[in-house]
Amino acid sequence: MKVTTDACLFGSLLPTSSRGGGIRNVLDIGTGTGLLSLMYAQKNHNARIDAIEIDEDAYQQAKENITASPWADRIEIFRGDAKEFNFPIQYDIIISNPPFYEKELMSDDAKKNIASHNEGLLLN
Repeated sequence: MKVTTDACLFGSLLPTSSRGGGIRNVLDIGTGTGLLSLMYAQKNHNARIDAIEIDEDAYQQAKENITASPWADRIEIFRGDAKEFNFPIQYDIIISNPPFYEKELMSDDAKKNIASHNEGLLLN
């Protein structure tokens, strides 16, 4: 997974400590490279973030990125399907860089389809 402009824009719009002061527990669904989790941790020093990723390669990349960051002690990454995963706590906020396409032409690349198409987690 590549870091995209839209992910950076979403990350820049996440609530900061002053606006999100009461937010302690965060869930990042479909973390990809871990970018949103890392950006949230950087902006919100009291937040504890759980991130989940279904794709093994993306999970490994996010794990590597998070481990190398100064916020690794506040971000935990899980490998699995968010629809089936038994999350350990209730969350104050859920963040995600969601799939963008519904009922659109799909790629031959299954990983790209999971990341970009709304097949498993519906937007509505």
